Amino acid sequence: MKTVTSDGTTASYYELPLHTHTIFELMTHRNMNHNIGRIFMGIYGVVDPSVSPTFTQLQQLISDKNLNAQYGEIFRSCYRYGQSSHSTRLRDARKIRYYAEAECDRVAILASGNDYDHQHNHQRDYSLATIILKYATVEVRHQARLMNLD
Repeated sequence: MKTVTSDGTTASYYELPLHTHTIFELMTHRNMNHNIGRIFMGIYGVVDPSVSPTFTQLQQLISDKNLNAQYGEIFRSCYRYGQSSHSTRLRDARKIRYYAEAECDRVAILASGNDYDHQHNHQRDYSLATIILKYATVEVRHQARLMNLD
């Protein structure tokens, strides 16, 4: 399924499939559903996924976009969604929702400053976090229904 390596620190590096060349191909290879695909694409910010850059490790995607820790966790959770032996899709969706809520809270605090430019710069970040939260919440409900937990 995937190769995980470590550099001796707490970091793990998820090797991407050798035949994966673009973000769109990666999403297809991982069989991401609509909600998770939207979150994945939203974080990466790719308008046309067929022309996205190529990578060999998931960490390269995260570093390329200079993602903070919360977005990095969401991105990794999207990549591993439903594929990990120790985690159900419902648990993964809840994890994505948790980090999206934390990011909304973080950006709301940053955007509350008195400086207009400061507020404006964080409005886009807040919008992305709320969109991710929306799709994560929908996915949590969907997975809970599938598991008859509603």
